[in-house]
Amino acid sequence: MSELTHPQTCKSWYADHYKKGLAMIKKPLYEHAQELFLSWIQVEAKEIPELLIDLRLQKKRLTLFREQSALTHQILLGKMTASAILIKAAESRMLIGQIGEKVLCVYYGPDQSLGFLSTIRLLDATGMHIDYPQQVWIRNARKNERFGLTVNMTAFWTNAQKNEPIYGQVMDISYGGFLGGMHMAAYDDGSLDLRLHEQGDIILLKSDHTRWRGLAELRRSALITQDPENSDSVSVPGKGFALLGFAFIFTDAEHAQSLAHFLEGSIEAIQ
Repeated sequence: MSELTHPQTCKSWYADHYKKGLAMIKKPLYEHAQELFLSWIQVEAKEIPELLIDLRLQKKRLTLFREQSALTHQILLGKMTASAILIKAAESRMLIGQIGEKVLCVYYGPDQSLGFLSTIRLLDATGMHIDYPQQVWIRNARKNERFGLTVNMTAFWTNAQKNEPIYGQVMDISYGGFLGGMHMAAYDDGSLDLRLHEQGDIILLKSDHTRWRGLAELRRSALITQDPENSDSVSVPGKGFALLGFAFIFTDAEHAQSLAHFLEGSIEAIQ
């Protein structure tokens, strides 16, 4: 067992870099929201209310990213007005923040994904109130069924050109037969240097320290901006979260099946 794959080493390495990430947040994460959603389609203003109301009525879970924290929260949309939206979490005390702090809300569905940037305007006993979004982006059509996680799962990805692995929290996983992939929220302290279609080793580590190891290729993601001078160069503005998308590369059917066994009891279909 290598030093990286040893469960205790992974846990210690992740904790050290997590603390480093918290200390290095000094500027807004999503100053250029339009660039972050480069591969998504902006929704017409008249369609925004219907999309948000549908998410609320169907009690769809969204992932909330805060600019002042290297943590994410699973949230539901609550009461809406023309100027604000109330958001709630399973534990209201977990929804902390600062008035004026920017937040990013992203929903992943089997057929359509949706995201918007907003600002915290009020925190009270009912939850967190954010500004009603003026712009919303969507991405349609997924080729594989996408699953949410029922356990905490961390991913470590590296290739021969990288001195250190890129690590982050797995947000969701798609899996169908011989195809599959995942989205990972990784904290960038300004040193991420990636190229689309790079391939490397990946380790998925669950909270019970069980792990799966394989290969994955970096693909375009909603929160990645591309350098216009080089279509294969990837950069994330400022310091903050990068939502990276990977496609798994299976060596054979048995390898693909090993991922299915690893995921048993750890995923649930996204409704």
